[in-house]
Amino acid sequence: MSSSEKCVAELLKENIERIGLALTEDGVVDPAAGFEECRWDDLLAFDGESDPDRLIGQRWLCRGMSAMIFSGPGKGKSSLRADMAVAWGLGQDWHGLKPVRPLRSIIVQGENVLGDEAEILKGIIKSRGISEVDVQTLKQNLRTYRLPSVTGREFCKGLLALIRQTPTDLVWLDPLFHVAGESLGPNGNIGEFLRKDLDPVLRATGACALWMHHTTKPPRQKSAKEDFDAATSFFGGVELMNYARAAAVLIPADDDPSVVELRFVKREKRTGLRDEEGNWIQSIWLKQASGFIGWERIPAPDGSGPTPAATANKLTEYAKARRKYCTSPSELPLVSASKLAEKFQTTVRTIYNWEEVYRAMVGEHEKYEKKR
Repeated sequence: MSSSEKCVAELLKENIERIGLALTEDGVVDPAAGFEECRWDDLLAFDGESDPDRLIGQRWLCRGMSAMIFSGPGKGKSSLRADMAVAWGLGQDWHGLKPVRPLRSIIVQGENVLGDEAEILKGIIKSRGISEVDVQTLKQNLRTYRLPSVTGREFCKGLLALIRQTPTDLVWLDPLFHVAGESLGPNGNIGEFLRKDLDPVLRATGACALWMHHTTKPPRQKSAKEDFDAATSFFGGVELMNYARAAAVLIPADDDPSVVELRFVKREKRTGLRDEEGNWIQSIWLKQASGFIGWERIPAPDGSGPTPAATANKLTEYAKARRKYCTSPSELPLVSASKLAEKFQTTVRTIYNWEEVYRAMVGEHEKYEKKR
């Protein structure tokens, strides 16, 4: 072998080892290295109900995977993740999301000092009526840390060491901005952080990561057909949603800042959520407890106010006003809905309820689709 060929061979070997590919004894790349084969026997014998990797719901969250919960600032993400971690740490149902057993959590957060976390935790203990016996269980199943002053790959190295100290089911990362560092910025590569730095930690430990994230703007208050807008309103590229196994968004109510809709926008049918009649639902409504920190589930708005108001006469008025404030025949942007809400002296949510009825009528009566 010539010296040039030897240099090329050594460089090739160095590059192969750098990206983590294994070599055979003959120095050839092992084609199976790094790949996890799903064997036919395992695929055909799989039983979702007895899946050892299942953690929450109908395989909504699983070991070694991740999920994202996002909303605007100040909407209650910190208290929400603590409330979930406490309930699941005791093996309890959290407003319809059921763990397979008591789950062990690590909360790694960077937005609260000790006093903030203390107020959240003590409020949840009070709101849930947790006994001293259960508090002792939580001391074993729930640990809280402040985020270190490192991000990216260095953070993931520390996280790996932290998880290996004690077996862990759920790792809460709050907020994602602090964890991902520059890779989440406009010129960053968030995919490299998620897939090359965070993912190996989750696979090696079997922990499931739930990260809290922020929206770029308030999610649009819309009907179910507009879920795409809510599902893509977070800061950063679509790679965040591609990588996460599951995702949910907190949407504040129009007329009450203490009320939010927790809408599941990825793997939503695996949550196992049901209404009182046993029907699958995509979202639950929550209200902040009065006087202390905590969340309670409340009935979903039934639309009994806005819908009957959408009579034929009202729809005629609405159709005329809509043509004035909206140029799109098929979509109603939030800015247009806000103008309509101001005109009719009602809420944006009511306007979108009227819009549903309006769109149904458009399909049957052409008079509602006159040109502007």
